[in-house]
Amino acid sequence: MRVVSFEISMKRKKIIENDLFFHEDFGAGAKYNRGEEQIWLYDALRKGLKVLFVNQKIGEVEQSSSTWFKGFDEEFFEIQGRVFREMTPKYYKWLILQYAVRKYFLYHRNLSLIKAVKCMLKGSCDG
Repeated sequence: MRVVSFEISMKRKKIIENDLFFHEDFGAGAKYNRGEEQIWLYDALRKGLKVLFVNQKIGEVEQSSSTWFKGFDEEFFEIQGRVFREMTPKYYKWLILQYAVRKYFLYHRNLSLIKAVKCMLKGSCDG
């Protein structure tokens, strides 16, 4: 689920019919500074909508350096845990575990696998 909001396009009618919305607690300037796209797409899938990636340019956006990503630190993992909990309260612990293992090569210099999992679990309980 590596996607940013400007890459998402959907028929307005489907959004309204399925009561899809971005969660106000997630995204730039919100309590949790990211994760809104993943939660939104997961909600769309859960409601039975088909989601696919089409490698076609639909617009342009100027991308500058990130204002929120400061590296794979404790805060990053706490927010990721909250995103997983918001996506699926039933299976978020499995998402946390698979993410910690799958992304280990990206963060292993900053945190241990156990510490990353603990941070995500801590973040999943915030609210």
